Amino acid sequence: MIVVLAISFVIVKLNIFRNEDITRLTNDFDKKNLVTFDSWLAGQDVQSAIERKNDEENAEATIFVVGDIMLSREVDRQMKAVNDYDYPFLKMKDLIAGADLAFGNLESPIVAGSAVKKNSNVFRADPEVAKSLSWAGFDVLNLANNHLFDQGEKGVLKTMDYLKQESIGYVGVGVNPVELENQLIVRDKNDIKIGFLGFSAGLNSFPLGTDKVGEAILLRDYLERSILQAKGKVDILLVYMHFGDEYSRTISRGQKEFAHLAIDAGADIVVGSHPHVVQEVEKYNNKYIFYSLGNFVFDQVRSDAREGLAIQLTVGKKEVKNIDYYPIVIENYSQPRLATEEEKERIIKNLKLEIRK
Repeated sequence: MIVVLAISFVIVKLNIFRNEDITRLTNDFDKKNLVTFDSWLAGQDVQSAIERKNDEENAEATIFVVGDIMLSREVDRQMKAVNDYDYPFLKMKDLIAGADLAFGNLESPIVAGSAVKKNSNVFRADPEVAKSLSWAGFDVLNLANNHLFDQGEKGVLKTMDYLKQESIGYVGVGVNPVELENQLIVRDKNDIKIGFLGFSAGLNSFPLGTDKVGEAILLRDYLERSILQAKGKVDILLVYMHFGDEYSRTISRGQKEFAHLAIDAGADIVVGSHPHVVQEVEKYNNKYIFYSLGNFVFDQVRSDAREGLAIQLTVGKKEVKNIDYYPIVIENYSQPRLATEEEKERIIKNLKLEIRK
């Protein structure tokens, strides 16, 4: 009996001590260190938001951009001579495919047909070149140019079909007004939404009709409207323009007006081709305009038309962060390669911009 009472007393004392101790410790903790579950969650949300913001600010993607790609005429003969449709891209594939995205101007419809004569300016490329463009690493191509309709409406539709089969996006063309009003192509890379638009000055081309294929013609209202609509859907917007005077190093008044309008409307960078030679680059409103990158794959005899410029853009969520320049020289009237130091210096001078090496 005495033992039972003693044990009961100890248990009661322990319970009294535990309750008092817990009450005291809890009161002290409440006063000094208490973090409620709600406040803990709030802190986690703040930390997550900071981490997300840092990730967004540090996110980057690269875009390799080139000028005119013409896979017809002598280029076609060279590909067949070596029995390799990849031949034009062999020396540049690593750079093209090494970027997150690659973009250029396709200046020859892709459709089966007879060989194009040496002096003909009506182009046609074999269907096999679509696979080669994909193999080389091209993701998006501008089709709005003065050779889009060289093989008629059928040629345009076939070109679109062959590119679709290779998962290559295209801009600057539509099969109806609604599609052309929504020509924007968006590619998501490293959580950055990158948009592409393409336009042509309308040389030797046919504007959009209600019952046939049409291309994106450089008209002020249409250009501005397209860019304004696109900007709400992307982080970075690249606009390709096929314009300017052939073989002229001097930009035209129209080139400057349309390029400035595009930047004012919200384009992050404007890139051009058609002159077949490299023209100057301009920094306008803190954004860059490359008026002409010249040729990338072409068979022209002129020495200045066998030089071109490729650029690689490093973009973030809000801006173009960096631009790398890759002057190129076309060999064998069909195959671009990186320029030598001497050639590079000559080509870069045409940009009329001081380049940091």
